[in-house]
Amino acid sequence: MHSYSDCQQKNEVQVSGPLKFMHNMRMNPDMLIKRLIQERTISTQAEFLDLLHQYGWEVNQSTLSRHLNRLGIKKIEGQYSLPRDPVAVAMKARLMTAPPNLIIVRTRPGHAQAAAYRIDAAGIEFILGSVGGDDTVFVATKPEHLDTVYTALDRMFDTESGP
Repeated sequence: MHSYSDCQQKNEVQVSGPLKFMHNMRMNPDMLIKRLIQERTISTQAEFLDLLHQYGWEVNQSTLSRHLNRLGIKKIEGQYSLPRDPVAVAMKARLMTAPPNLIIVRTRPGHAQAAAYRIDAAGIEFILGSVGGDDTVFVATKPEHLDTVYTALDRMFDTESGP
């Protein structure tokens, strides 16, 4: 690992624009990865690793892959891109119906409140209300709209079918 002054003396890193300030502070790799994607076109993990190493982060390819996966970063049209909706990355859910008028949304622990907020903010027609706990959201609708609301929620979340 090398410091900013080492890089400056060796001219290893040519940094300008918004990324220049990052040499003066230590940021976590997730923040750095997001910033690099916003400021540069990166098409391979090898490029990512080189850039991270230039900023003092010694990570290997498997660690980088885990970071990219957790952040929801995908390779689109040959370059790495941030997810369009960062909330969607954390919003994996399993949907179940509880007829006649409830849909149960099971999330990862601690994500149900955010999921309930997202459901309410989406303004999906026919949802009467939602209640979020720790890992479960109850969504109420009229019985005749259960399938319509289920389909809308299925599109909103990265879903798995549940019993």
